[in-house]
Amino acid sequence: METRPAWTCLPIVLLAYPSAGRRFLKPVQVAQSVASPLGLYYPNPAVSVSFVRIHHNPNVFAGLKFNLDVFVPRMSGFLPVIYFLPGFQATIPAKLYSSILKHLASHGFVVVGVWRTLGSLNSDIRAIQLRKVLTWTQKHLESQIKFTVGWPNKPRPNHAKSTLACHSAGCHIAVSFLVNQGCANFGSLVLMSPVDGKDPFGIVPKFVVTPYQLLPFSIPSLILAAGLDPLPAKTFYPACAPEDLGSMRFFDALRDVPKWYINALEYGHFDLLDKLYATGNQALQLCPANSAIDKSIYRQHLAGTMLAFLGSFENVQTCLSLLPLLQSPTFLGSAVVVVNSTLACDRSRPPIPGADRCASPVR
Repeated sequence: METRPAWTCLPIVLLAYPSAGRRFLKPVQVAQSVASPLGLYYPNPAVSVSFVRIHHNPNVFAGLKFNLDVFVPRMSGFLPVIYFLPGFQATIPAKLYSSILKHLASHGFVVVGVWRTLGSLNSDIRAIQLRKVLTWTQKHLESQIKFTVGWPNKPRPNHAKSTLACHSAGCHIAVSFLVNQGCANFGSLVLMSPVDGKDPFGIVPKFVVTPYQLLPFSIPSLILAAGLDPLPAKTFYPACAPEDLGSMRFFDALRDVPKWYINALEYGHFDLLDKLYATGNQALQLCPANSAIDKSIYRQHLAGTMLAFLGSFENVQTCLSLLPLLQSPTFLGSAVVVVNSTLACDRSRPPIPGADRCASPVR
């Protein structure tokens, strides 16, 4: 049995296991209309979201080796799916990110958080197990939603339009999956403060990115970094996302199809967690955090930017309206650094090359 490095015990402080089953999350009422591009930065007030937890139980759900935290919007028809891998190598509940994931779901996505506290911490093994999760959800997720969610005209997950998203060391698993197993049904990739390696010191040489080498796949990608990521919270304490293992390492390795890097300079690695857990991190000083700024605005920035990125794939009109949100994100009202590939909403071709499909791995 694999021995866990000591740093992986840190998420135990933040773990929360809400009761399983169905829970309805009330939409937040906002003044901004979701019909305008800026409305993406707010949860859709017209859509309620149901939370469903599907526990890993081999006696009940054969073939499912992870727990699933599912956010289901009260909408009908086929909806695209976002698969999300939490931090600490997907060992903490996706529910800790519910503010962001609920926000995304309210705009017409079925969001599936994939996590398991126990089991191997080898990211490559977890990436192989992720393939089995995808197979299970394609067969059973819709029936689980029908069984659990108590409203008529339930949404149907459209697995052919899937996005792979992740945070921190969960991104090692995501990229390992794409490197070794291809893109599957994933048409886009979103990495939030990604971290390569098995530990924050880089002692165990388990990396998915090789500096100065491009990754062997091609997929439209968005990296959402936090400016405090590479800073340690305490003396002689590792940064939660060291400079040489963090966001720019991934950005430089991604192919230009296109790729975006957006860094909110005043925010920290755990500020995207729900308020309770972000506050807990601030008190415990696991990762640096600025106590003087509003973390809820940062979470809205992350969700809204993801929605703008994904929405710009739809057609030329949406690309034209949403592209400014990516090129000049001003919602935070604070310093943001943007690095992006050349992108024009050209009527003669798809607005984003490769966005209409997930390109095969590059050999």
